[in-house]
Amino acid sequence: MIINHNITALKNFNQIKKQTHKSEAILQKLSSGMRINRASDDSAGLAISEKMRAQIRGLNQAQKNIQDGISLLQTAEGALSQILNPPLQRMRELVIQSENDSLTRLDRLHLQKEMDELKNTINDIARNTHFNNKYLIDGSYNGEISVLTEAIPAQISGNVDLSEGMTIVQGVNDTLNLIIDDISYTIRLEAGQYHADEFINQLNTQFIKENVNVSATYQNNQLSLLHGIDDDIQLSGKLVESLFLTFEEGQSFAGAITKSVTSKSNLSFADPQYGTIIEGVNDSLIITLNEEDYEITLTPGTYLNGEQFENELNARFNESGLDVQFHNYYISGGTLGINMLENNEAGIMRVSGNAASFIFTYKWGDDWLFGNKDLSNGLSIIENQNDILELTLDGHDYSFKLDSGTYTSQQLINELNSHFTEQNVKLSASIHQGYSDDRLAVEGSDIKVLKIDRTSAETGNVNAIQFSGTAFTDLFLHMDGQEGVIEQSFKVTGNRDLSNGLMIEEGMNDSLSFLVDDVHKTIQLSEGTYTSEELIDEINHRLTEKNAGVSASYSDNRLVFRHHTAGENHKISQFSGNAFTSLFFSSEKGKDAVLTEPNQVQFQIGANSGNSISLHFMNTETTAIGVDSLSVIDAPNRKGALSKIDKAIEMISSERSTIGVIQNRLEYTINNLSTYSENLTAAESRIRDLDMAREIMAQTKNSILTQASQAMLAQSNQIPQGVLQLLR
Repeated sequence: MIINHNITALKNFNQIKKQTHKSEAILQKLSSGMRINRASDDSAGLAISEKMRAQIRGLNQAQKNIQDGISLLQTAEGALSQILNPPLQRMRELVIQSENDSLTRLDRLHLQKEMDELKNTINDIARNTHFNNKYLIDGSYNGEISVLTEAIPAQISGNVDLSEGMTIVQGVNDTLNLIIDDISYTIRLEAGQYHADEFINQLNTQFIKENVNVSATYQNNQLSLLHGIDDDIQLSGKLVESLFLTFEEGQSFAGAITKSVTSKSNLSFADPQYGTIIEGVNDSLIITLNEEDYEITLTPGTYLNGEQFENELNARFNESGLDVQFHNYYISGGTLGINMLENNEAGIMRVSGNAASFIFTYKWGDDWLFGNKDLSNGLSIIENQNDILELTLDGHDYSFKLDSGTYTSQQLINELNSHFTEQNVKLSASIHQGYSDDRLAVEGSDIKVLKIDRTSAETGNVNAIQFSGTAFTDLFLHMDGQEGVIEQSFKVTGNRDLSNGLMIEEGMNDSLSFLVDDVHKTIQLSEGTYTSEELIDEINHRLTEKNAGVSASYSDNRLVFRHHTAGENHKISQFSGNAFTSLFFSSEKGKDAVLTEPNQVQFQIGANSGNSISLHFMNTETTAIGVDSLSVIDAPNRKGALSKIDKAIEMISSERSTIGVIQNRLEYTINNLSTYSENLTAAESRIRDLDMAREIMAQTKNSILTQASQAMLAQSNQIPQGVLQLLR
């Protein structure tokens, strides 16, 4: 018998512990009603169950979200219905009523008062409709205002500054022709002097009178014409040119206007022959001043010094009424003098005559002579301006017409020598390094001047070589003061940017007519899409075909028509044709009214990411729906009012319809979520909930086994007691 280890009792004790552990687990399940209370109960089932629980709770919350969303939508939709009826519907009635000419202006003022109050009503509803302190239909949901982009009418703009007003002359610029949707209109204005605002009012009055769907506006000192979005407009008539196009009048050449003409000469009289005036040889000097020629005749004789010659020349100027003074300055230490002609008003334009070369050039004998014009930068020869050079050589007269163009100094020499060779003149031109006169305070060889050399034997006569003519001044003399008025042609400049080219469509914008010096010209452009360069080539090709006497070019990407002949008597006028507007006028296409994208109102309608729908709440204030500026007082302001209100009604109705669709969708969704949650809850219950009957049966079994184990443990503890019997 063993007493240190009661193995039987130990075995019974282990059984009691097992049964007790099972009973505890069963009691926990019975008390909680859950089959899984900890991960050890069913690890896989627990993971599945927790995912289902998250889904179920999300579905239940989504149902609450939808209920709140439906309430929000109902609030917004109710406010929209109050904006639609009566305010907008009543405003429409007022506009229709105001169109009846049986009303007086006072009647329309009363209508306008009601109109303004209806606008205030719309704004009050828009600004005071909110849900949970979130404003719904003023465009500020989520903090930002959304507005309606206003309808933009088509626009044609000019480039003429009207800030000084406009003068309308009968028969000159009193008519404006418009073609709108193939219908022609003629507007005739009353003659008179108008301020800018008066002119705009006069123009709009005539538009209304002639039932023309166009309105004139005035911004940045320029006129613009606005017309309906879907309309097309073409302009012509005498008034168009005054209002929309920039003209630059032609000018005739006025000469090289200067205030002084200077040159070196031999009038210091180192040799008496350089101070001798001979009748018919070097006694005539022609001065062109203010486009008028003055010819003076010098008294023949020998002048012993520069002062005597200066007195003689100024005396002759005074006799001729010529406002010019001659001065002679002696160059210290030299043999030359500086001669100067001065005029303090308009300026001397040209010097010529047989005495010009004698007085204003210097030479030794007659083998060569020098000018004093700095030709370092070359010279521009312009036809009818400075292109004639006259020459007397050994008693023979020659005249050369220089080709127009801009010459370098060497090219100019080549041009002169070619004429000398052509007429067998025994002279040669070259460029010589010279120096400025003392009065310019420059020393050394700082300029390039013209030198003429004789290629034949000398005659010994200082007057054997004499130059004059319109080119003499520019070739030989130094001029200070104002520049001359450049000969210029009449030109007209449009204001349409053609840098991206233009599409020409047959019958739409392919014909352009105009007058050139009162002669009618029409060009027909070929259909096609042109780049800016191709467009100019096409226009010039057609102008050449018609011998129009006009050429086209660009200035800052704007089209310029220039008359071929310079002068103020040449003009281009009376533009017309369906291409006139496309080529010359800046235009903008119209745009429909568009509601800008407002912030989205988002509703979470499911348990997972992405289970949401969004809704745009529009801004319903009067400015946003386009009825803020409606007026029923004046006819121009009433124009288009009805269409604006119809547009607003359409927008509000469309918004209500959208809200209704979303509300129906939310109601369908909440029913679906309820069923989804029910089915998912049943599935989760099957995994996690406890089968009470089954567990009670197990608990009963475990209770009986526990009690039996306890009884057996008691019997096992009695076994070692047999040792005591042996000890007795």
